[in-house]
Amino acid sequence: MIKKVPTHQLKPGMYVVDLGSKELAGKVRHPVGFIADGKTLAELTGSSLKYVYIDTVRGLDTDDALAVPIASLEAAPSSPEEDIVTRGEVEHAQRIHASAIDTVSHVMRDVKLGHHINQTAVHATVDNIVSSVVKDHSALLCLGMIRSKDNYLMEHSVNVSVIVTLFARHIGYDQAAVHQIATGALLHDIGKIVIPPHILHKPGKLDNDEFSIMRSHAAQGRDILREAGFDAITVEMAGHHHEHIDGTGYPDQLTADALSEQSKMLAIVDVYDALTADRCYHNRLTPHEALRNMLTKSGQHFDATLLQRFIKSIGVYPIGAMLLLSDGRVGMVVANAGEKSLAPVVRVFFDQRRHCYISQQDVDLAATVPKPLTIVENLDPRSLNIDMRRFFE
Repeated sequence: MIKKVPTHQLKPGMYVVDLGSKELAGKVRHPVGFIADGKTLAELTGSSLKYVYIDTVRGLDTDDALAVPIASLEAAPSSPEEDIVTRGEVEHAQRIHASAIDTVSHVMRDVKLGHHINQTAVHATVDNIVSSVVKDHSALLCLGMIRSKDNYLMEHSVNVSVIVTLFARHIGYDQAAVHQIATGALLHDIGKIVIPPHILHKPGKLDNDEFSIMRSHAAQGRDILREAGFDAITVEMAGHHHEHIDGTGYPDQLTADALSEQSKMLAIVDVYDALTADRCYHNRLTPHEALRNMLTKSGQHFDATLLQRFIKSIGVYPIGAMLLLSDGRVGMVVANAGEKSLAPVVRVFFDQRRHCYISQQDVDLAATVPKPLTIVENLDPRSLNIDMRRFFE
């Protein structure tokens, strides 16, 4: 829905479609599009514009610009202070993350060798992921920012399972359903094990024949999981995660009515994680860039309502996002629940001005008074040659 709003009500996460003034439009550097950060917001609010028009389908509305707290499965959600990542939680998350990658690797190996999939190990891994997200999702999400091109398939599978677990809890699925959705996400790309490596890892554009083979992984994965005896939702998620609600996806060109909500959710998370990762054929985007890209396909590739709910579930500044602050320090978002959605807690560890690593410190942007710090931009750490592994040392 197109809505006219005063510029002082604009917030990151909104999508501007019209400035309402052709005369002033040429004087604003960022005339239309996704308000990704404080810099873009300042350009609009600091201009002579009194009103602009936003699209509440492609971006947030004035009433829901703050992220909704994550729904609890069995207990009340923790306070924002309790959600800040601790060293012990990071170490625990590292063990779960490594174990989950190992499980996916073994599943892929077993499928390739024609062995039975160890479903007990799969469900134990999913239990660990879900339990960790319930206790504290922040540490696992931060770990998801450390990527290896050589291990992309395994890391992607685990990251998608973590993020979709957070998404499913936000929507309000019960514990059994969350486990089911997380399982489907963990195994959604299992069909890629039968794709020839020279196609799967090709750094350039695939030709028509290669692309046809690559696209077969969704149907292949569906068949593998069905034959292994997994439940119908897990099977469907593997088969339909590349379907688009407008019928332009694959393998079956299904439209919205023929797709389950779980498959639509996975389609969103799968693309988000892929866009924010380095691939053999493209460099990763920042979380804001990825969401901006996805919002252009809202209502076409992605269910518009679910995409909005996904953005609310991860926050305007997602856990793991790298931010440059107004004092020149750089850090990772480690808490963004509730009121911290627009003013998150950032764990700084790098000084842009001196171009050096600094002692880690948690900066609560909602409490930086009397001289408040602001977010300058969402950074790609490679732009400053930052080694993300230093964050976890």
